[in-house]
Amino acid sequence: MHNSGMQQTLVATSGAGAALAVAQPLASRQLQSLTVRMAHFFRSFNGSERGGDLLFVEREPTAMRIMIGDIVKHGLHAERHRNDIVWAVQKAYEPVRMVSGVSPSDFMSKFEQVLKSLHIEDEISLTALAAFIDLENRTLSFANAGHEKIIRYNANTGQIGVVKNNAHGASIFFGCLSGIYLDEGFPLVKVHLNPDDVLLFYTDGILDQFNNGTRVAPGAIEKGLRRVMRENAHRGAEEIRDALIAFLVSKNGSHKAITDGDDASFVVLKFA
Repeated sequence: MHNSGMQQTLVATSGAGAALAVAQPLASRQLQSLTVRMAHFFRSFNGSERGGDLLFVEREPTAMRIMIGDIVKHGLHAERHRNDIVWAVQKAYEPVRMVSGVSPSDFMSKFEQVLKSLHIEDEISLTALAAFIDLENRTLSFANAGHEKIIRYNANTGQIGVVKNNAHGASIFFGCLSGIYLDEGFPLVKVHLNPDDVLLFYTDGILDQFNNGTRVAPGAIEKGLRRVMRENAHRGAEEIRDALIAFLVSKNGSHKAITDGDDASFVVLKFA
């Protein structure tokens, strides 16, 4: 990948149960600029290196760009070609990846066009959320294509909740489903960030927890995630990540952060 002044990372490639951290200051404190540290968790449901979750990170001196996604397979045929599909989606990201001057909304539209041009015979959809974090102007801009909403701890108010979407784009359908659903666009949402804010990006596998064969209510999991974020908001990104993993282990009654059945990913961003 050739991109002067930018560093691109594909992080959705770790093994089962791995919890990796990327913790690098992205900008020195200057006037009102923010700094950010990141820690993440990824686990594929079958222990393979290629799960159905996607996470791309682009780092610049004063900005960060994130795309998190979840590939949804429809039918057994799609499941048999799982790795091929994941590889195709990852390759589709490269020519349209979020670069300077491209808004998350425009990126998502271009990414959708590339995905729909792929020659895949399976029935596939993708939920995705593309975000641009401007550290100098303290803003988060994002576009959502049917993905889980961002959970935010607001250090100014002490409140925690989902970042409200003015509008919510539909999932991206491609493969055999291309052309069936009309393109509705991906509205851009922008919010102001504060020092000590915490953001949590995640895929729906985090909410799919089972204890002794009984599914734990997703609402209870999300409520617990918020509680853990609030209680640990004063800590670093890696410590918040570890606290979230410990909570998930306690809910599913196993020794694993995520129970079998779905890929699961989350990203913690802590600002200063």
